Amino acid sequence: MKIQTIPIMMIVAVGVCSAFWIINSVNKIIEKEDNSLSAESLMDIVPAAETTPLETEPEIAEAEVRVLKKAAEPEKATKDDIFYMMLNSIDYYDKVSGRFVHKSARSEYYDEVVFQTCLSDTNAFSVYRSYYATEDTDEEKISSGTVETEQEYAQYCDGSSFISVFPKTKNWEDISNSIISMDKVIDIPDQERMFTKEGMPGYAYKTNPTNVIMSNSCLFPQEYAFGFLQDQSLWDIAEITNYQGRKCYIINGNTTPEYGAQMRVDTFEFIVDANTGVLMRYDGYNENGELCDFMHTDNIKFEEESEPVEVLPDGIMEEYTEQKPDYY
Repeated sequence: MKIQTIPIMMIVAVGVCSAFWIINSVNKIIEKEDNSLSAESLMDIVPAAETTPLETEPEIAEAEVRVLKKAAEPEKATKDDIFYMMLNSIDYYDKVSGRFVHKSARSEYYDEVVFQTCLSDTNAFSVYRSYYATEDTDEEKISSGTVETEQEYAQYCDGSSFISVFPKTKNWEDISNSIISMDKVIDIPDQERMFTKEGMPGYAYKTNPTNVIMSNSCLFPQEYAFGFLQDQSLWDIAEITNYQGRKCYIINGNTTPEYGAQMRVDTFEFIVDANTGVLMRYDGYNENGELCDFMHTDNIKFEEESEPVEVLPDGIMEEYTEQKPDYY
């Protein structure tokens, strides 16, 4: 199942040393990566004579702790606060785990993703399952595991290796060149997230360091924020509520005619975590008021309450057969 993304007219990808443009017909994206890595010099330790104790102890570098952004107080938050928090959600949390089910109005499949990630350690695990949408398929049956999967695979990232495992075919694939760590993410000032070039609107997307399948639907919802919330006259903060034990915003709104036609959605509701900008729930309705497009989460936990990241099972690479990527 191909991950659903917001249709885009113009795409800009910017690296430290290179830039390229891909142009089609709706929007532009800039994705920035910083490939430069700083290295600290290490202290040279000269051993003393055998009978003389060391005069100085070697210095042990302390692990750098991420400083997370603090969200605006929910009761005082503006639409801008919520919009930009969703565009920068990765700056507001470090560890998160949970599950979500996604169904696009443009797809015949349901998507299910279970995930755990720690951004500071570049450790992540996610398992993806797709289900063909029939009259007998629904969220409850997917959650109970009583629906047969069309596709299933898991991904394990430990910061130095990234492995995809396919249990149905008993294959594995090395995708380590896809690892994205936090030091490869360049900050983009809020005032530069939207721009106009040659009369066309553009959107600047940050590189996604979660290393989780389909995380743009939930953990780093830049596309949903740009697509649904850019025109602030079309949506309102309905209330602040408790959802899955988290303080959240409920947002109700209408889509723009262009974006709504692309998504096949007329009205929508978001539930957004007030401390991180993570999208906890999305419901999109067609012109008849029928639910046709959604993303629902459960068991979302942050920081010390989150589930530990699962590691690649011992012996799996010997038990399964390596699958080379298509470009080999």
